[in-house]
Amino acid sequence: MVTDTASAASAKIRIGGRVQTLFSAKVGDADDHEAGFTIPRGRLVISGKIAGNALSFKLQPAIDRGVTVLKDYYLDLHPAVDGPTIRVGQWKRPFSRAYITSTARLDFVDRSITNGAFGNGRDIGIGIHNDFEKNSAIEYVVAVLNGDNADRPPQIGEVQKGPVTDAGMVNKGMVSTTPSGLSPSIVARLAFGGGPWCRGAAYSEGASKSRCDTQTNSSDSLRYHIGAAARVDVDAGPGRSHPFWGTIDFNLMSDNLAITGAIFLRGDATTPKSGIRRTTGSVHSTGGHLQASLALAQQSTIPALRFSAVDDQTEETTKTELIAGISHHTNIAGLKLQADVARLTTEFAHSQRQSEVVFRAQVQLAY
Repeated sequence: MVTDTASAASAKIRIGGRVQTLFSAKVGDADDHEAGFTIPRGRLVISGKIAGNALSFKLQPAIDRGVTVLKDYYLDLHPAVDGPTIRVGQWKRPFSRAYITSTARLDFVDRSITNGAFGNGRDIGIGIHNDFEKNSAIEYVVAVLNGDNADRPPQIGEVQKGPVTDAGMVNKGMVSTTPSGLSPSIVARLAFGGGPWCRGAAYSEGASKSRCDTQTNSSDSLRYHIGAAARVDVDAGPGRSHPFWGTIDFNLMSDNLAITGAIFLRGDATTPKSGIRRTTGSVHSTGGHLQASLALAQQSTIPALRFSAVDDQTEETTKTELIAGISHHTNIAGLKLQADVARLTTEFAHSQRQSEVVFRAQVQLAY
């Protein structure tokens, strides 16, 4: 729905959203079985422009799995028509392309296991960008953020422990997005691509090939994009560690075939307390994923395969995911059906292993 207000401010407001209903069943080792229905995402998106194109905004409250939280609330200031944009507020940390891409546009029910292992989440702060979520051949963004996952605010207060165990409950508590201590996070991302491209279907937003074909009158040209991003949490105190993350991701599209992938790393850098020693660093986790999908039936049906792996040296575990899925865009506007089945394996130290098979089926209605 679009509401136009004819006034001196020249405001335009858009209201939309989506609801996802999910059934999942898990079969694990040692008779570990689970099944049930959930609503993983219920979103209302309010966005628009004020004073022509000089100021835009986005507000996204959510009810995810029964928990109400405000996902996005930010302002984009456009000082010049062709100049950079200044963003202030809470938004997705601009690190991984797979995380920047909305879950409404995925080929699977959910993202890879690498998503939760390598520095993704929403945060509060300020950044400079060139409409990297919907621009064109070159995208850039640099941001200074709090360093917290603001969309999952902690509950703080007095904890009353039980007399036998350390388990307890928060007494006189509250939910707050105020960081307990300032640990600024600096994030930078750069992406570029070649081949026919179209505005509004950029690399970081998971471009739809059919959408680009409509605008470029091309159906068989190779499109390629590559991006790199880095994040470091800064703490000025000597002798303290500075967590850092890095990623390189890519996307290849030709005809109806799309291949995407990414590699990640996570580590710590330590500043010496005194002396002439240099800052030292070490990598604690590495991982990546590779995905292939094929658009069939006039691009309404998309089968896909994905393999992911995360090697966490701190926890001494290696996790892998092998998943096959299918998505179908129905003739009903906004209605999308998805199903996938995955085998998840965790290898521990001393050659111990756990595995499980997960089946998921989801109905998504976007409006």
